[in-house]
Amino acid sequence: MDEPSSDRGKTPAATPPPGVTPNFVNPPTQAPMLNTGIYVMLPLMLLFFSARIYTRTYITRALGTDDYLCIIATAATLAYAGVLVGMLNLKPFTPLGRHQWDIPVAALSNEYLKLVILALVTFPIAAMLVKVTILALYRRLFRPSKWAHRLIWIGIILVLVFYITTIIILLAFCLPSRGVPWIVRVQSGASPTVQVNIALSQGVFGLVIDLYILAIPIWQVSRLSLPPQRKAGILLIFLTGLLAVASSAGGLATRAQVTLEDPNFLTSPYLFGLLEVSIALICSCMPIITMPLKSLLAQTISSWNSAKKFSRSLISRLDKKEPNKHEEQLPRIPGGTLSGLRTFIRKLHASTPTSIPTIEFTNFEILTSETDQDYHEHLRGLQGYDVERLAVRDLHNQRETR
Repeated sequence: MDEPSSDRGKTPAATPPPGVTPNFVNPPTQAPMLNTGIYVMLPLMLLFFSARIYTRTYITRALGTDDYLCIIATAATLAYAGVLVGMLNLKPFTPLGRHQWDIPVAALSNEYLKLVILALVTFPIAAMLVKVTILALYRRLFRPSKWAHRLIWIGIILVLVFYITTIIILLAFCLPSRGVPWIVRVQSGASPTVQVNIALSQGVFGLVIDLYILAIPIWQVSRLSLPPQRKAGILLIFLTGLLAVASSAGGLATRAQVTLEDPNFLTSPYLFGLLEVSIALICSCMPIITMPLKSLLAQTISSWNSAKKFSRSLISRLDKKEPNKHEEQLPRIPGGTLSGLRTFIRKLHASTPTSIPTIEFTNFEILTSETDQDYHEHLRGLQGYDVERLAVRDLHNQRETR
């Protein structure tokens, strides 16, 4: 027989440790930490995503398969974050972030348990799509290299097979039969065990595959026939992937701490899962938006320098035209013609500098509307570019821009 609802609201979901009293009113919780992480990472991720789509749509006009995959991956990441927000905003309170003995059995409702399974399904979908997005971008950048092409396809197959398999196993063991309450699966012990084991396996695989994905561009760029400074700059762009690797390592460490005796207290596995997919999405945008951002920065600083030069010149002219204090300050009667006004305009035009010197950016590449294609040409140079020819071309571009 089912327990009365009044008893379910007073009975803790687990036996507390010796000396600990269950607290259903104001217990310690980690929910605020997860809530803060969601609202910090999502705007940052969407900012980079918007910059990528804008760059590919309006600047380079080269939307590709990797961009469409990025759109789908972003939607999946938002879905995962939406499920977490739903878990955090359950009424009257959420079990997530509380110790198991601080949760009444009644709080483990069907709605909460459904959201837990939904979070465990949307995360691998988002992680799978984000990693495939990055590999699709590499396929676009490193197309001439046969070895890179093979490594990329191996990575895509491994990612798809692993995550789809874990999703199928999770649903097979954790979905209750029709008409059976979700709490029955939890009380049987089979569903929590599968959840913990799958989460741990996803943490291990996520770290390994992220290292594999990061190694591909490092190996490819190291073979480019480019000056050391430029090669280091390109490598630095791809090394932002170390942030994704770090979040994967943190996710693995926190998943290893989850126990069946207290599975709801740690929100860090959910938080690191969100960090893993959102930071990986940001890293997938970096090779695309970096060059336009450099161009925008160079133009902004140049415009600022020009504005300061013009303002100083204008102030200097006004100071020179200021009348002497000892001179009589009487109004002058204008002449009957416009010759005086024309003379003033000619003098003002002659005093305005025709060309304002701008800052030379020796560390920035001169960028045009075809920056993305030119950048891709650098990365495709695996057959061996002539470094001297590249230097001559850069010098020619600099002279044209002047």
